[in-house]
Amino acid sequence: MGTISQDHSKLDSDTVAEAIRPLVETEPSKYATCRKYSYAPFVPLGDAETWPAYQGPTLVTNPAMRCTSKGRPKLTRYLNKMDSCDMRGPWICRLCGAQGHSWSRCPQRAGPSGASDDGPP
Repeated sequence: MGTISQDHSKLDSDTVAEAIRPLVETEPSKYATCRKYSYAPFVPLGDAETWPAYQGPTLVTNPAMRCTSKGRPKLTRYLNKMDSCDMRGPWICRLCGAQGHSWSRCPQRAGPSGASDDGPP
């Protein structure tokens, strides 16, 4: 390996690259090099009955933290002022005109059997 001038004004990138090239074994940006160091060969574990008994701590989960499988997914973003319903007034029922409930929750609406809640006719 030759010597390099210490005068930095005379050095260019090609000269520096030629000087350090023998010192570099591999180029880490190459796919084969990354694959060689990142992926290990897969070794099958065999039959589960031949495994030794587990000697570590027992994991106890919190049932309140379980994911629910039914229903609408929970909203994960933070709401801002534009998302709030402050500009809309209170609920006004289309059936009876009272405030505080919608027509689907109106007490004057007929029940599921078709009879009203007013009492016997």
